[in-house]
Amino acid sequence: MPRFCKLRQSLVAMAPDTLDALAPEERLNTYKMLGLQVVMRPEGGIEASGTFVNDLTVCKSTPARA
Repeated sequence: MPRFCKLRQSLVAMAPDTLDALAPEERLNTYKMLGLQVVMRPEGGIEASGTFVNDLTVCKSTPARA
């Protein structure tokens, strides 16, 4: 496995805990720096754009029923 892939996996593993530790304003600033935008569609789809989006593995979720 190339070193870049190992580095990326390491960063991905750290990201949730690191983001959870940020204050909401800091988290928002981080998302803005990455150009991350996520739109939830009324029909249940999710659209993401920004840095790294073309290389993300996104899991599918089942919408909650009311």
